[in-house]
Amino acid sequence: RLKVASLCTIALYAPAAMLILSGCNAFTGTELKEYNQTRPYMGAYVNIRCFFDKKTDIAPAIKKCWDRMDEIQRNMSAFSNTGDVALINSLGTKGVDVHPSTYVLLEKSLELSRKTEGAFDVTVGPLVKLWKDAAQSKRMPAEKELGDARDKVGYKNIRLTPPNHVFLAREGMKVDLGGVASGYACDEVAKILKANGIEHFLVDAGGEILCRGSENGRRPWRIGIQDPFDKAGIIGEIVIKDLSVSTSGSYEKVIFIG
Repeated sequence: RLKVASLCTIALYAPAAMLILSGCNAFTGTELKEYNQTRPYMGAYVNIRCFFDKKTDIAPAIKKCWDRMDEIQRNMSAFSNTGDVALINSLGTKGVDVHPSTYVLLEKSLELSRKTEGAFDVTVGPLVKLWKDAAQSKRMPAEKELGDARDKVGYKNIRLTPPNHVFLAREGMKVDLGGVASGYACDEVAKILKANGIEHFLVDAGGEILCRGSENGRRPWRIGIQDPFDKAGIIGEIVIKDLSVSTSGSYEKVIFIG
C-alpha cells in the first residue's frame, strides 16, 4: 500500500514530505488492531495511523489527538482568523499575550533564525502574502512592493517577554508559523499517543512524517522518497524506527506569473 505525502516543507521539529510504503512480509504473532484516519488541517491533511492491542479502548486517546490538532490550527495557522497568530498579526505592535505552546514555538523559531542567520524567519508573512496576491492577479510585484514587504520582515524585531508576551517592533509585520506548526503538531500527537500506551504509530501532517515503533508492531516503517519529476515514481527508500523524516522540495508549490 502506498500513501503519498507532500515533499515541500521546512521543518523545525522533525517530520516531512514523502511516500509511505507498507511492508509486504507476512504478519505473524499477536494481531494488532489498526486505526487510520485523515482530516484536513492547516491547508493540508493530517493522517494518524496506529496499531494497538484490540483490547485497548483507543477512542479517548484519539479524541485528545484531534482536539489538540484543533487547538494548534486555531492558534498557529495562518489560515485562521482567530487565535494567537491572528492576534499577533493584528495587535502585535501593542503587545499581546499568547498561549504557552505558541510562545514556546516562537522561542524555538527565533533560536533557529539565529542559528541560520535569518535564512529561516517566521516574520516572512508580508512576503508570503505579496507573492500569493501576485499569483492570484498574475502580476509580478513591483520593486517598491517587494522593498516595502522586505522592510517588514526581520526576526530581530520580535520581542518575547516571559511568560507569554509577544511584541512586534514594526508596523505591518506578520508572523507565519507555516514552516514549523505541522512538525510541532506531529510531536504533540506523538506525545498523546505515547502517554496513552500506544507504541506503534505514524503521524503525517501534510507531509511531515513522524514514526514510532513499527508497522503492525512487527516490521519497520518504510519511507519512500518521491521522484519530483514523476510523482508515481520513487527515487529512494528509508527504513526507520522511532525517527522522523524531513525533506524540502521546490516543485509542489510553484507560482507561475506571466
